[in-house]
Amino acid sequence: MKNVTIALDDDTHRLARIKAAEMGTSLSALVKAYLSGLISGDASEHTGVRETPSTYTPPAKLPPRKFGQMKGEIWMADDFDTWPDDIQKIFDEMLDGALEGQTKKQP
Repeated sequence: MKNVTIALDDDTHRLARIKAAEMGTSLSALVKAYLSGLISGDASEHTGVRETPSTYTPPAKLPPRKFGQMKGEIWMADDFDTWPDDIQKIFDEMLDGALEGQTKKQP
């Protein structure tokens, strides 16, 4: 007879042992019975497996995107990627502190 090691989380192990005790058997006997049934065809390979229902809905088939359709329709401020001076100063101080191996406290 071969020994098989399986990994179970603590809660599953505890509940399975309780269920086996209620049935008057052992956890090993339950696993053996399941595997024997699986081999003989008496049990489905999905017996005991709980499937989570999928909420994913595939997107409808859309025509390919045409690049450049919004050209001239989107406006972006010239300074959109520039930090205000006070925020930039904080970032600079943090970077200087990190480079020195210590961070400076913010005001």
